[in-house]
Amino acid sequence: MMRAFFLLMICHISSIVAHESLDLKIPLEELDTRGFTVLHHLFSPDEVEQMSHRFQVIKDRAFHIIENTPPIERLFAETNQHLQSFYWKMENELILQAGRGRYDFYRGFSKDLFSSAARLPHPILEELMTKLMGGEFTSYSGVIHSMIGSEDQYWHRDTNTLDNVGSDGAQLVLLDDFYFTVLIPIKVPFTEANGTTEFVAGSHRLSAKESAACEKAQLEVPLGSALVFNGKIIHRGRANQSSEDRPVLYIVYHKKWYNDHYRKGIESF
Repeated sequence: MMRAFFLLMICHISSIVAHESLDLKIPLEELDTRGFTVLHHLFSPDEVEQMSHRFQVIKDRAFHIIENTPPIERLFAETNQHLQSFYWKMENELILQAGRGRYDFYRGFSKDLFSSAARLPHPILEELMTKLMGGEFTSYSGVIHSMIGSEDQYWHRDTNTLDNVGSDGAQLVLLDDFYFTVLIPIKVPFTEANGTTEFVAGSHRLSAKESAACEKAQLEVPLGSALVFNGKIIHRGRANQSSEDRPVLYIVYHKKWYNDHYRKGIESF
C-alpha cells in the first residue's frame, strides 16, 4: 500500500511538472494575433470526471430555477444589433438566456463546481494571465449549457463595448488587453457538430464595422484541454446539432478595475 501511495505521488508530481513546463510562446502569439488559442492536456481524466459529476448538481439546481421562476425580459445591444433575451433570478443565483436553447449559469453556482478536487484555478492559466495582463486581475466562473438543438448564438464580445452610443467597439479595441475567457469542456469535447465557439479572427483589435470581412474560425477542443480567448473578440456559440448536450465550464479573468457585474438590461442584482 505504501509503495502504491508513493507511485501515486510521483505521478501527481510528474503531472504538475509537465504542466509547469508548458511552453506558452505559441498560445501568447495566437492570442495576440488571432485572439484565441487552445491549451492542451491541462486536466487529467479524473479531474474531468469530477467536474462532470459536479456539473450535474449545478444543472439540476439551475433548471429547478428556470422551471419554477418567471423569466424576466432583457433588451440590449451587441455589435450594432438590438437583441431580446430573458433571465431568471432566485436569491443569490442568476441565469441568463444566451440564445435559444443556451443558458449561462452565471452567478451563485461556482461553489458547487469548485467543491470538487480539480485544480481550479489552474496554475498554467494563472501563469498565462500574468503574462497577458501583469498583476491586479481577478476571476470568477460559471457554466454555459447548450442543449441538443440549440440555435446559433448572436455575435457578441464578452466585454462592454465602451460606447455611449451604439455598440461598435471602436474605443474598446484601443485599450490594453484586460479581459480573457477560458472555456473548458466537462462532459463532451467541443466539435463543429455540437457548436464549438466561432470567432471573427483578429476582431479583438478591430471595430465591428472593420471586422466584417475578417476570417471566421472554429477550434475543436478535446476533454482535458481549454479554449482561451480575448474578451474583446467578436464570437458566438454555434448550433448544437449533435445528439448530446454541450456543457462548458467558463472562467473569466479580468483586471480589477473593470466592473464585470453590470449587464445591460438586467435589474440590479
